[in-house]
Amino acid sequence: MAIAVGPNTLLLILDNFEQVLDAAPDLGQLLGAVPHLKVVVTSRTVLHLRGEHELFVGPLSDHPPDGSTGPSDAEALFALYARTVNPRFVLNESNREDVQRICRLLGGIPLALELAAARLRAVSTAGLLAWLDRPLDVLTAGPSDGPHHGQSLREAIGWSADLLTLEEREIFTACGAFVGGFSLPALAAVTDAAQPLAVLIRLVEYSLIQPVDPASAAGTSREARWSLLEPIREFAVELLKGAEHSTVLLQRHAEYFLSLAERAQREVELLSPDSQAQLQADDANLCAALTWFTQQNQGTEALRLVLALGPYWEGGSQHQVELDWSIRALSLPSTHQEPKLRADVLCARAYCEQDLQQLRTTRRTLEEAIDLYEGLHDEAGKVQALRILATVHSGLEQFPEALSLLGDLKARFEASGDAYLLCETLHNTAAVYMRLNQNTLALPFLEQAQPLAEQTNYRNGLGFILMLRVWVSYLEGPKSMPVHRVQEAWNVSQELHLPNLTSMMILVLASYAREAGKYAFAAQLFSLAEHLHAPLGHPWTSCFLPQVHRLETELRALLRSKYERERATGLRLGLESLSSDIAAWLADAGHGVRRSTPMEAVKVSLTAREQEVLRCVAQGHTDKRIAQLLSISAGTVSKHVANALGKLGLHNRVELARWAAQHGLSDAEEVLNT
Repeated sequence: MAIAVGPNTLLLILDNFEQVLDAAPDLGQLLGAVPHLKVVVTSRTVLHLRGEHELFVGPLSDHPPDGSTGPSDAEALFALYARTVNPRFVLNESNREDVQRICRLLGGIPLALELAAARLRAVSTAGLLAWLDRPLDVLTAGPSDGPHHGQSLREAIGWSADLLTLEEREIFTACGAFVGGFSLPALAAVTDAAQPLAVLIRLVEYSLIQPVDPASAAGTSREARWSLLEPIREFAVELLKGAEHSTVLLQRHAEYFLSLAERAQREVELLSPDSQAQLQADDANLCAALTWFTQQNQGTEALRLVLALGPYWEGGSQHQVELDWSIRALSLPSTHQEPKLRADVLCARAYCEQDLQQLRTTRRTLEEAIDLYEGLHDEAGKVQALRILATVHSGLEQFPEALSLLGDLKARFEASGDAYLLCETLHNTAAVYMRLNQNTLALPFLEQAQPLAEQTNYRNGLGFILMLRVWVSYLEGPKSMPVHRVQEAWNVSQELHLPNLTSMMILVLASYAREAGKYAFAAQLFSLAEHLHAPLGHPWTSCFLPQVHRLETELRALLRSKYERERATGLRLGLESLSSDIAAWLADAGHGVRRSTPMEAVKVSLTAREQEVLRCVAQGHTDKRIAQLLSISAGTVSKHVANALGKLGLHNRVELARWAAQHGLSDAEEVLNT
């Protein structure tokens, strides 16, 4: 049908065209017949016509514009609607966080923001946020003069869902099984559809599903992903709950993510970055799968998934998460029918309890695991449990029991030729002797363990072994730093990125910096070491704890008013910046190694404490003042002064001060005069 309109340019606006989508070809014919006609169409899906230009109207951003500290678009719209209810409403410090979370939860959907703001007649922003765990039940009673499907969020979403074909509706319903997004393989596994991609594309065109921006996704998975805005996901969840085959879909969902986790676990003992990123992207789905298995008392599947996720949780230092799920899975009655799986999960639980310093609970957990392994005649499993038990004995200061068990394990691994486990056992034995303050007994075990760690490429073990060797050198004195060994230990710790190792290594460096008279630098390092160690959730081990107290006391006395300022500087600079300072310091110390002169040899013969006292003497302090600075008695100061006079062949404090100045003992940071 041709329409004669002459040379005039006409604009035709068609609203809600999705209701008459079958008429799209007619619209195409109309455009071909009328050259000067322009058509603006609003629709919840594209028309698939040649010459069609899509202008996607998505949800409002819940992030402020780049470089802006003002409200995001979603927050601004929410505040605008809120003022229609309460003219005095303003975004301020007391409600800004609540409003941000409301906008994020509602996905920036304008209708949802309008309906939510209307609820401020009855509740505060904090109360509204609490209500929005079920947004479809709360976001109702919209304007009566608008379209009927705009009076509640459920009706608005249902308006789009009603347009779906049976196949599209089934796949949209299956999307309710996912939490936090999904990949195409996951969707295919849950729906068991022949052509899930084609339907997925149509659902994206209907604006019910949206592609996930990789830059905003959890993890760094390279796999394409899609998600539903939270209110739309809740609608899909409601459809899923009402579906006859909901149990089938949820079971498929859980089994897919069990398979995903086990496949990632098989790739490598410690997950590759790609596997770690993929599991992180699906963290919420994995938790949903665990929840399903535990709710359905599917003990075998729950235990398998807990075991498969062990490397993922360990890679993210999620020890409490792993412990919580281990306890939930082990509480299922059906797990007692799987003694091997149950014993393995008990060991995984024990590792977490040990890391979280729940040592007495750990011992009970291990006792059950050992009983199960013995009943199964599983020697490898039993040895695994005994290795943890030895560490638990040490942590509980049951040192004889720890050394006895470690001795048995050492003999076992020497006989079997297992270099890796032998290295671990030697390292743990050394740690026990260090906790007993028997460092000379610890050193041979560390020396024997180091080549085994290098031989087996046991990098984590090597890092701790090198650090402990340096620490033994410090504890046994003299306090002059073994530069090349310290450099090696520091480099390996930097490579491994283990918070526990890094914090210990920086504590060691802080101790050496303090001995070198670099008091401000020592305080910065000490502050950083404590900062890195705090999130681990357990105290310093007994072989480090005395030094922590000593550094706190002595650096505070030496730096006085500067102490807190230098600690704050250490936190402000952080690990990256201080790592550069450490590298420069170690490089300078390494280049400065040369043969000692006779007088330098005399200086080295003085103990570290005698050198500290001489520094104070050179700066003119009395014995009483030196005692205050070094947290010792005045009588002890007098003894150190007398010892130094005897070693150096000097007669009085004046000669002693002159000698200290000539040999650099008064050149430390001038903190004692501040």
